[in-house]
Amino acid sequence: MPFSEDIKLAVKRKSHFKCCLCHALGVEIHHIVPQSEGGQDTADNAAPLCPSCHETYGGNSRKQKFIREARDFWYEHCERRYAADPEYLKSLKQMEDGLAEIKKDVRALHAPLLPCGLFITLCFEATDTDIERLFKDEAGYHAYDSDQMMPPPPIGLPPGMTDGRVLQQGGYRDYLNGKINAAGFFKMDHPGYNVIHRKVSHTISSLSPQVIAKAKARNNPLLAQPSVTVELYFGKSTKLGNESASLILESVFNTHEIAATYALDNSVFVDHALILAMKPADQAQNWSITDLKISHIIVTLHFFYIEPISTLPKESWPTLHNLQLWLGPRADKLLSFSPMQLSSQIVREDPNPIAIGQAKCIQVQFEYDINETVYADNLITSG
Repeated sequence: MPFSEDIKLAVKRKSHFKCCLCHALGVEIHHIVPQSEGGQDTADNAAPLCPSCHETYGGNSRKQKFIREARDFWYEHCERRYAADPEYLKSLKQMEDGLAEIKKDVRALHAPLLPCGLFITLCFEATDTDIERLFKDEAGYHAYDSDQMMPPPPIGLPPGMTDGRVLQQGGYRDYLNGKINAAGFFKMDHPGYNVIHRKVSHTISSLSPQVIAKAKARNNPLLAQPSVTVELYFGKSTKLGNESASLILESVFNTHEIAATYALDNSVFVDHALILAMKPADQAQNWSITDLKISHIIVTLHFFYIEPISTLPKESWPTLHNLQLWLGPRADKLLSFSPMQLSSQIVREDPNPIAIGQAKCIQVQFEYDINETVYADNLITSG
């Protein structure tokens, strides 16, 4: 376990936000005795070191006594020298926060934007027929009703409890008066993932990869794979007029993967992951993540249905529940959007359909202004 945030702040305050060895501002909290050797996550085992001293001395077991003595001496010095000036600590904290923001920007400045991937969760309010076609043979399909009493643990609540939430692998169930009331799915290992939650009365189910593959082969409309275009306008947080995008990315069909499919009653959620390629492919690739700091993004999904083979009624057309742009060759940064932000999306018949007649072309479009606040709040480190 890492140090708690309270311990980190206490150590920084005692050291006046400076390294106990070289006295540089901008410190990390180091385990004097490593966790691998039984070192505890306590203030007594914590030392404030700048990144350089941390790298130079932190891994040297022969320096543990030296680091502890230097830390204690520096604590005493800070207490004697600045005890009468409480505003000094405040100013140092502001300086450290400023340094941290500068370091973040410097790292982002050297972090390439490309290549990019896209993760989306589509939500369908499916008909009874479409739900049955996809889930009828799966566990949880029409497994609940208003008269069914709560099962025993671990699926139900402990004895004596009638209201509450039971967590399970990747999901949960809510009980009210001893009966199922709502359920949800989440991904602990997926930062920024918008939790799926719905009231339920008859179905809590998910599909295996094998079932997903078979349903795709049968052209199930709930598992249709859209083509995706991402337009990025750098240097402007609002798109004006008919200006050209700074960068256009398009989905690569043979990299498109359906990662998961869930049903909560008639709400079906489908996770898609795909790689994006530049259009045109031969343009310069020197964009960095900081180019997103003041920008405008437009994401457009195109769905193609043929009515006799695979189609959905208008009330079942897809909407975006998750949207994340994965950035850089290691995909260790992502730009994620909340359900509230995604609520501005537009779902409509495609104004520029690729076919007419029995073909039905559906467009889902989301655009958003990315200013410095959105950039800071929505850019997430995945590692």
